[in-house]
Order: sequence, then structure tokens, then C-alpha cells
Amino acid sequence: MPRKRISTEPELLILQMKAVGINLNTVSWGRLLFLIQHFKNLSPIGLKQLLLVCGLVVGSCFPSDLRDEELTNEQILKNFEAAAFRVENEGQGGYVARDGTDLDFEWRLSKWMKPIRVGLAGKNWEKYIPWVDAHLSDLERLTGLAIKRVPGGKVSIAVMLSDDFLGDALGQYRSLFLKFYNDDAAIEKSMNGGNEYGVTTLCFAVSSAKKENPNRLIIGLVMIPINRSDEIVYQCIIEELTQALGLPNDADDIDPSIFNDNSSYVDLTESDQISVRMLYDPRMKPGMTWSEAEPIAREILRELRPGG
Repeated sequence: MPRKRISTEPELLILQMKAVGINLNTVSWGRLLFLIQHFKNLSPIGLKQLLLVCGLVVGSCFPSDLRDEELTNEQILKNFEAAAFRVENEGQGGYVARDGTDLDFEWRLSKWMKPIRVGLAGKNWEKYIPWVDAHLSDLERLTGLAIKRVPGGKVSIAVMLSDDFLGDALGQYRSLFLKFYNDDAAIEKSMNGGNEYGVTTLCFAVSSAKKENPNRLIIGLVMIPINRSDEIVYQCIIEELTQALGLPNDADDIDPSIFNDNSSYVDLTESDQISVRMLYDPRMKPGMTWSEAEPIAREILRELRPGG
């Protein structure tokens, strides 16, 4: 039976994307949804057809074998160490206990060990559900953990969408922020660009653990600005949700990576994806130092990327 002709609506969208240099073989599902919204408003039927075209014309839109041939395994290893075993503004602390006390363990591996429930709150959060859900699906695939957005109830990671960080932090969401900060002064310092916990007023993530198990993350907070461009909002969603899983550091020497604030990346690079996979390999145990984790990381990297 001859195959039914596909509508030109998604095909034209793909041509538009290719015309501006977008490689559909490296675009994530979240990025694809972002591009769909900005290049053309597809109908529900058109969206389904686009996904069909991705499968029939350009292969998977998020292939598991995505590879940057210029990137070496040593670079990935260096990036992983910098992202997982260091913290922004070292010495200031990147994680805090649930009582707000600094936890000095930035040189030890930290990760979640149980399923993660993500909740959205703030202003116009419904608009961003497709991007969040798509990225959570990617993170679930990379980590092997169950990571789901939930409509209510108890959550593991709260994603706050706001155009007034300080007002919301000291107002209706104050009780939530006090799980991560000692007092109102600490909240205000952070929101005004202070580096008490290595955060910025653009967007940030902070994760928390109990003192008795300081490397097993149990609660997280992600702040996303909605008074910025959609491109920045999208980038913040991708970067901060990923960092909340245990890759807290931003640094200029993490490259190529979305964790490099001077880069133009808005999606996880190959190095970032492999870093997440290494972090959540069962051989990587919470509390490991880099000297303990490095030989295991090399072994995992050889398996994921032989000959790199």
C-alpha cells in the first residue's frame, strides 16, 4: 500500500530550521518544542506529523549516539570533575542542610537516590509545562531515575517561575526558601546578587540534604525568571533542573557545556549528557571524593564512548 503523503506543514518547518543552521540530529525534545513554538504555531495534527517526519526523514531527533568528534574523553572527564566536584564560588557552599546550615562537601559526589517529583509554581507556569516535561523525560533517560512533574502534593524539586525573585522569596514562598536559607537577610543577599550560596539573580538551583546523609540529595529549589526572553527561560529550565541533580558548578573551564555561563549553549551538550550519565551510574556512590571516583569515571567513559 502506498504511504499516505505527509502534509507540507511540518516539512516546511524542518526546512526553516535547517535554513538557519539547526541540526535536527542533535536537538533535544525540549528544544524541538521550543523551536516549534517560535518558528511556527503548528496545529496538533501538524505536531504529530512533524514527529513522524523526524522519524521518516531525519532519523531520531534525540539520538543516543550523538557524538562530537572533536571532543575528547579527557575533556569530558575534566568537565565532569569540575561540574560534580566543585561548587560556584568555592568556599561559600553550594548545598545547604534543611535547617539552612552550610554543608561543606563540595569535593564529594552528591546525587539523588530516590524518584524525584517536580512541581511548578509561580506566574504563568502552565505555559512552560511542555519544556519542563520534555526535559524531565530527557533527564529520566539519562539518570535511570523516575523523574516526573506532579500537579500537586509533596514535591522533591520546586520550580519557581517569577518576575520578582525577592518579592516572592520574602512573600508567599518564604516558608519554602527558609528550607534553604538561614533567615530573611540571607534570602535578600542572594536575591540581590550576593554569593552566599553561589547563586545569581538570573536563574539558579540549590539542593539540600540532611546532615546525617549530606551527599544524598532530598529536596531542591529552582528559580526561573519569566521577565526575560523565552530563549533565556528555556536555557534556565534546561541548565538549572540538570544542576539540581548534583552537577552544581558553573565555570568557564567547563567546555563545551551549558554550565559555562560564557557559552551560547541552550541545550545539554554531549559532554553534559555524559556527565549526567556518569553521575547516575550505580558505580558512583554518594560521598565519593574525586580520587575515589576518577578511576570509575574513566571506566564508565570508556564504555559510553570507546576510542574517544
